[in-house]
Amino acid sequence: MVIRHTFSIKLLKPYDLLLTFYPSFTYSFYRFRGNKIIKDTGICSGTIFTFYSDHVVIDGPCSKDVARELLGLWFDPVEYVDTVDQRYRDYVLSLVNRFNGIRLAISPSDRIWVFISVFLSKATKFHTNTVKWVRKIASIGLDDFIKTGYRSIGNSFQLKQLWHLLNETDIINLLESFNPYNLDDSWRLRRKLLKYKYIGVKTVDAFLLFATPFSFFTPIDRHYRKFLAQKLGLRGYREPLNNLCRLYDCSICPLNRNCLSYFSRRNFGRLSGWIQTLSYLAGNKLLNI
Repeated sequence: MVIRHTFSIKLLKPYDLLLTFYPSFTYSFYRFRGNKIIKDTGICSGTIFTFYSDHVVIDGPCSKDVARELLGLWFDPVEYVDTVDQRYRDYVLSLVNRFNGIRLAISPSDRIWVFISVFLSKATKFHTNTVKWVRKIASIGLDDFIKTGYRSIGNSFQLKQLWHLLNETDIINLLESFNPYNLDDSWRLRRKLLKYKYIGVKTVDAFLLFATPFSFFTPIDRHYRKFLAQKLGLRGYREPLNNLCRLYDCSICPLNRNCLSYFSRRNFGRLSGWIQTLSYLAGNKLLNI
């Protein structure tokens, strides 16, 4: 029997519902209805979150700790300013002061679904195509998708690659068995995932950003490259290389000093993934940084 709970969580500081969920790879797990969101996929399915000016009411099979992760309330950017290198602290503090209502909506308990959402976002419009595909897979069930094939959802190369990956490898067991709250386990998973066909560094880092509480994992996309070049004048760096990331943790990689991913984590600390998220929103014209 599913046990439902009804409780509230205070919103003590600014909280922006739209801008917290829009860049999250958990977006497709929810329906958005005015000041309510309903979780349809994965952990806490059926839970209704109703937002008011200073609190949110949670009604459904969800604990307070999980609800805080799902809504991004576990993450307060103000708390992590001291992890930023002194050279960039004033600038990052200005971002925190302006945008601290934007949080990181994660779901470690939904790590298989988070992986599917990230994987299907490759080379396509997330809110147009990926969200539609994830919701369709969830509606028929993951087991049925694996058994019946991707053509019941669509004919895109993303769906085809995902179907082959889920059928021909042990990736589901790998995702289920890793501990998303253990940092060493997360780094090990990063190297293991990069050994699979179709999976690159950006996919893995995006997955880890939204499936673990380790907010320094940072996917390097075109929005973030543009942000680093325009706002910080950062040039002469390159994206991380799959073949090196399979072998090394960043701290001992022979090319880390030229790597954007390493630069971001080393200088922005626990705010690295959050700053990348701001750049994504800016690139989609939802923020003016």
